[in-house]
This record gives sequence, structure tokens and C-alpha cells, in this order.
Amino acid sequence: MSTPKQSSVGRILVHIPAGLDALIPAFLERRQTDVKDLAAALERDDFSTIEILGHRMKGNGASMGFAPISRIGDALELAAPAADREQIKALTVELHDYLEQVDVVYD
Repeated sequence: MSTPKQSSVGRILVHIPAGLDALIPAFLERRQTDVKDLAAALERDDFSTIEILGHRMKGNGASMGFAPISRIGDALELAAPAADREQIKALTVELHDYLEQVDVVYD
């Protein structure tokens, strides 16, 4: 799996092996759900859920070809126990923006 590249029109291109084409759409849809779940958990001060979601993203992102998702997940996992609301909010926005910009190319 290759490193994401910024395209000329502001999109992020991620090259994924063609054998994973059946898994990627559902994976990305779950990350969209994570954005909503993170925002709801932050509203409830549910830092345990945020830590769990971050841990899951950290473990799954890079293995599916989306290293930025793993990096965001790692940062969420660290910010949750500290109840760092501003960092969690910023990371949730970053995840949302990444998901809005990413384009997958199957090789």
C-alpha cells in the first residue's frame, strides 16, 4: 500500500491493492460513523468511548492503507484519558476533513 498523495485539485489519492476493493467502502463508511460517534461522545464527556474509537482507528487505519487514520486514532487514544476536549475536537474535525478529501485508486 502506498503513501497517500495530494492531487492537484486538493484531493488525497490513496492507492490500494485491487484485492481490498470489497472492504474499503465499508471501512470508510465506518470512519464516517466514527466522526459522528466521536462528536456525540465528546458532548457526553464519554472519554472512554473516545479512547476505544481511537484505539480501533489506530489499529485498522494503516493496515487498510490509510496511515493518517491510524495517526489520528493514536492521538485520540492519548487525548481521551487526559480529557483534552480541544485536541479531541480538532482531531475529529481532521478525521472528517480527511474522509471528505480522500479518493481511493485500486491498483
